[in-house]
Amino acid sequence: MPLGVSTLPLELLINVVSFLNLEDFVNLKSTEKALWRTLQNESISREIVQKHIVHSKEGQLADQRCIKYAAAIQRTFYRREALALARPYSALILGGGTSVVYREGILCYIDGEGDVIRILDVHRAAKFEQIIDLHLFGRQVWKGGKSFAGAELLHCQDGILSFIYRSPLSNGKYDTEEIWLMAINIRSNIPTTKRVRLAMIVQNSKFFVRNDSRYLYVGTHDGMGAHGHHEWVLQGYDLSNGHPSSSLQLTDLFGTDLRQTVIFEIHDGYLYAVSNQSSFEVEEVDWTSYFHSYRFPLHEPTCGRLQRQKIYRRQHREGPINDSWTDLGLHKDERTGDLFITECRREWKAGISTQQRTYYRSDPLAFCDEPIDEDAGPITYPPDDPLVNTLDEKSRALYSQPVPRIPRNYQAEPITATKTFILAKTKYKTFIPASSAFLDIVADDYPPRPPAPTPPAPRYWQQQLRFRIGSRILSSPIDPETGLLYEAEPREDPIPLSEERFTDRDICIWPPATARPELLDLLNPALVPNSTSRMIGDVFAVADERTLVYMPAPLYRPEGENRNIVLVNFDRGIRFSGTNGHELPVMLTCEVSGNEEGREVTLRDERASQGKGKEREVPVSEMDCTSADDNGRETEERHEEREKRDWWREEWARYLAIGRGYRFA
Repeated sequence: MPLGVSTLPLELLINVVSFLNLEDFVNLKSTEKALWRTLQNESISREIVQKHIVHSKEGQLADQRCIKYAAAIQRTFYRREALALARPYSALILGGGTSVVYREGILCYIDGEGDVIRILDVHRAAKFEQIIDLHLFGRQVWKGGKSFAGAELLHCQDGILSFIYRSPLSNGKYDTEEIWLMAINIRSNIPTTKRVRLAMIVQNSKFFVRNDSRYLYVGTHDGMGAHGHHEWVLQGYDLSNGHPSSSLQLTDLFGTDLRQTVIFEIHDGYLYAVSNQSSFEVEEVDWTSYFHSYRFPLHEPTCGRLQRQKIYRRQHREGPINDSWTDLGLHKDERTGDLFITECRREWKAGISTQQRTYYRSDPLAFCDEPIDEDAGPITYPPDDPLVNTLDEKSRALYSQPVPRIPRNYQAEPITATKTFILAKTKYKTFIPASSAFLDIVADDYPPRPPAPTPPAPRYWQQQLRFRIGSRILSSPIDPETGLLYEAEPREDPIPLSEERFTDRDICIWPPATARPELLDLLNPALVPNSTSRMIGDVFAVADERTLVYMPAPLYRPEGENRNIVLVNFDRGIRFSGTNGHELPVMLTCEVSGNEEGREVTLRDERASQGKGKEREVPVSEMDCTSADDNGRETEERHEEREKRDWWREEWARYLAIGRGYRFA
């Protein structure tokens, strides 16, 4: 008689798997075919989705009946594992630009060659891009028209793109210019005349923008507090009519460096602000550090609706911090939908000489409706500490009892990790909570290639970008030494989940040293031909739970030059057209054929002409081709054609014309 979990009654089996996390559920299904068929049941899969990933993109697609619940589980599991183990499914060049914003899977970038903003839905692997022609935008949006002198992207969220539009003054003096803050609705099926949601002149570009579909907030650090220091001021605007709301000054919100000491995000109709600083000046005698979080409803930015929360951060006696590595973030839990704080700190723990990087995670942000007076109650200091005698009435020292951390709320990089990189070579660093993984983009020394019969293609630097990823997994609940279940820490009030244990995985570096030159050239595109720079400079990068978009540059680069935008995809559900397997690198040429509507570019795979593959044709609109004279100036024919167009239109995506990508699975 067969024995095993698969022989259990369905009701009992559902009860058993309800105690498993997502990864253990998928691994259990893979143990035998009979169990796989049973657990593929949509009712069981729906219970798992609702418990673990209801707020993820896969969970939302399953609830909308776009995919099955079982498929949502598999897709979530594989993209988490792919990122944690540095095993991407594809990589390709999406285009080239001078300014980039990437959020919620929407890539917006300014193509400096055509002075257009291109908008691509990366998560849906869209074949079309929405285009904002910046020259036509100025001539058609304003009465009398405005000339275009430059643009800079600011923020994109909930279908609203905000950017700066620069225009020279109408008197012809090009040494001065107008700076306009624009907010554009980039959703489909909206008339062009209704896309501009906000247009206003600003004094300078030293501000940040956050928005949802209804409200936009501009943040500046120019408010003056009673203590004589500058404070953050937030000015809101109603995108339905462009009217401003009352401004709100965030009193005693310390910190000036975005993503290092302070962060602002909009979530579910509230604007959140979090700081890891407790004062403007360093306190010589201090014991405890806190996160200070604020939030207020977007429709009512008043002091009466402003809520505050103080969250325990650390004890200073835990060790000094290397502030250069600090990275502050706000993330949404895929299970509960709640916001929580993440912070990367590189510390000399307990005063040892070796630094260790650790990612900390707070409990979900929970604000009380009633205002809380944080200064109420008697001030307490550590008992029997002689430094208490040095305090006076001007001291702002803080102290509270240490708060124990459960293992799931902190993740340390192993000290024994091989191949570490200094901060100067770490071009980007972040933490992906969904995969329990930290991700770095590092500039590694370029290894010399072995001798070849023909000289290799010239390279423009002596470094290459690689991705360094470290992750961990939940360990068995059984202690291997005793054979018993791990117990929670012995306390009068036991802390839930304190019995959990985790196992660090090996640090993964991708691509490997043995990667093909074609892949290295794709991930490290030649940026500026004839450049004397052989070192990697700044790298713009943004990563979410399923993709990484980055834009590298050499150490010295001309202003206004396009930089290649590279995508590394860890989600097998995102499949771009035109990317081939790693064994067959893409080599495409352009051929122009005429028609009555205009010119159409056909991308032909060179392997087809060699008899090694089938010809593949991808139509690309005329705007993807260059139409300029020998000096790079726009031709009169192109200028006349541009004037006949609308400032908002749709074109084939640039990556189809570029045709450089690989699919690894």
